[in-house]
Amino acid sequence: MIFTTAHAKHLAYTAFLMLLVAAFALRIEWLVGLYLGVALCVVLRNAHMFRLANNVERYMMLLLLCTLTLMLPLSTMRSWTAPMHYGISLLSMGAAFVLSRDKDALLAACKYSLLAALAALFAALVVTGLSDFPLENLIPDSSSNGITSYLIVLQATYSTLKFLRHRQASLVTASLTLFVCIIGYGRGSILASTAILAVNLLSYLSWRRDLRGLRSIVLGLGAVFLVSIYFADDIVDFVESNTKIGSGLVDEPRQRILTDYMNKINWASALTGADYEGTSIESDFNGNPHNSFVRAHHIFGALYLLSLAAFPLALLRRRLPSSVKAFSGSMLLIVLFRCATEPVLFPTIFDFYFFAFFFALSGKFLPHPPRNRIASS
Repeated sequence: MIFTTAHAKHLAYTAFLMLLVAAFALRIEWLVGLYLGVALCVVLRNAHMFRLANNVERYMMLLLLCTLTLMLPLSTMRSWTAPMHYGISLLSMGAAFVLSRDKDALLAACKYSLLAALAALFAALVVTGLSDFPLENLIPDSSSNGITSYLIVLQATYSTLKFLRHRQASLVTASLTLFVCIIGYGRGSILASTAILAVNLLSYLSWRRDLRGLRSIVLGLGAVFLVSIYFADDIVDFVESNTKIGSGLVDEPRQRILTDYMNKINWASALTGADYEGTSIESDFNGNPHNSFVRAHHIFGALYLLSLAAFPLALLRRRLPSSVKAFSGSMLLIVLFRCATEPVLFPTIFDFYFFAFFFALSGKFLPHPPRNRIASS
């Protein structure tokens, strides 16, 4: 194979995302610093690209910049880490914009970084075995919930970009992600990964409008029917024994966190963000609210949340095919659902994926691909 400029760009993009994932998952200070330095170089080296932004992209970036700049003095008075979060958020947005200018390279990078993460997790499971919750202590300072949440973001982003570019489902990687989430035991990740697989499966079947597609639907429904008849008790026993779903969908500690934080909010802190003092977040969870939205409000207040909400809402005005809006909207809702029980985004270096999601959909759109181009990787 001849090594072309396109191949080099794909490798560079992949290395960037693998560094991002490693820095976020491992939480090693020098590795996070290395990623931030690389991201800053990427943004500065490609600063000329920002002149190519369309009006929607320009307005959204300006909105976030103004919101964060307005809130920064107030947030800094409450926490010395606010300037760091300010920089991380803007840097994540800038890097996402630059990399999203080449959607093929970004798609390749998302694919290979996801496969690398899955390969690493499966290699670890081969060593540790599947018993005794192997993901719980796999990475220092990251629980199994954290690991599977990161995987949900990677999978949802890859699925969206693949559907955007090629109208192809990502059934294989979505199935592997579901398996890892089941091993990870947590309710939220199992439900989210199941939803990702279901959306991919529906999109796959929706394109198969010939007899093979009808046969796939009939065989699939038949298999579900047979499994529900003959293996229902075994499935229920497995779920109750090996996941938290068996104990119900309500998580009392997270409910207490949300209630405690909401009780801290008054007319002033609703705008600027409330502190954790006197809440279970401080006393029982070491300052971890286990909720991306609570964390976002705590750091930069309500205006920050509203500016983030404006990004997906701006896409509603884009003239995108209904299939793309439905698929991407479903994936975004799944990620936000997972963020409601784990502080994956807002603001973290993983915000890159949230902004890349927006910029990929807001940029130029390729012509409609042929219907028979279907893949399941």
